[in-house]
Amino acid sequence: MKKSKNLVLTAAALLMVSVGSTYAWFTASDADTIDISLGDIGVETTLETLSDEDGIDLEPGLTVESTGAISNTGSLYSLVKIEEDSVVTYKGTSEAVAAPEDTISFEVSPENGAYEDWENGVIWYTDENGAMYLLMDPQSTVDLSVDACLNGENLDNSLMGSKVSFKVNSHAVQAIEEAVVSEFGIELDSLRPVEESLTRSSSNQAMEHLFEIMGRK
Repeated sequence: MKKSKNLVLTAAALLMVSVGSTYAWFTASDADTIDISLGDIGVETTLETLSDEDGIDLEPGLTVESTGAISNTGSLYSLVKIEEDSVVTYKGTSEAVAAPEDTISFEVSPENGAYEDWENGVIWYTDENGAMYLLMDPQSTVDLSVDACLNGENLDNSLMGSKVSFKVNSHAVQAIEEAVVSEFGIELDSLRPVEESLTRSSSNQAMEHLFEIMGRK
């Protein structure tokens, strides 16, 4: 009877040990990392300040000529859209507001005349609406010629004595197709080299360059 009792106690003890512990298996682990640095994009636009004789008493129909520059200050390729964003401060007011539609004609071109400037890494493109785009290498700069004109046919006397601020807006996005479609709402096929539109000849190198840069994965 005493022997049976000892067997019961031993079995109970073994049961408690098995419930309260786990088996240990051979294991091993290792890890490694890949460190990357994200690039950046940046754009800087500068326009030459007009002298008093050029910037005062402008008349409808006359053109203001100036110079400037657009720089890709980042470490990545970027596509820069050039937009006219001029404002007017009406006589007797202090708040600048958007200039009335079609009252200002803006023409921006490379000062050196090279719309395909391979040496400086800036290629000009246009879309079906006439908007201008620059495909710019990292740390590249293009010098500009800027002509701004007040369209007399679209002006009225409300602008007499007003102050007009001609403004060039440079809107940059990373030069990846998905980013361009998302930011500008255009397909790459809709872009054509400006050089091609001026000379009426094909510019295969510029298109190949566009798709090569934009198609990176």
